[in-house]
Amino acid sequence: MVASACVAPPPTPPPTTTTTTSSTTTTTVPSGPSVIATVAVGINPQGVAYGGSRIWVANYSSNTVSKIDPVSNTVTATVPVGSSPYGVAFDGSNIWVTNLNSNTVSKIDPVSNTVTATVPVGSGPVGVAFDGSNIWVTNLNSNTVSKIDPVSNTVTATVAVGS
Repeated sequence: MVASACVAPPPTPPPTTTTTTSSTTTTTVPSGPSVIATVAVGINPQGVAYGGSRIWVANYSSNTVSKIDPVSNTVTATVPVGSSPYGVAFDGSNIWVTNLNSNTVSKIDPVSNTVTATVPVGSGPVGVAFDGSNIWVTNLNSNTVSKIDPVSNTVTATVAVGS
């Protein structure tokens, strides 16, 4: 079974229809978003992020991340990561992917398409975000948030949240 992800290219002005009469010009812009392409990726795609001029999709049941070229709408690389990849973020240089059942975060080099670091975090990491300096990861099962230094690839703080 192969799942798919919808991909939209970088924002461009929408297509228009122009009608001109002797005294007026009417331009019609289509309303609402539309599917531009459907790209086959791994099984159970979860998180998606744009980074390094590519689209990155975490494939939960394939334990991979798909790299998509948004111009050609094709998968250009498939990167093996930990178990049950879920969230995806871009830090300006690297792709970060949470691995729900491995309790880790994978750091991917978007040029070589390889995992360059695997960082242990709390139990059940799902969400991931970059704040301009650090990587933040929500750990569903341990009710914590991990702060990762993207240079040393280490957890520098763990914050208890919720219950």
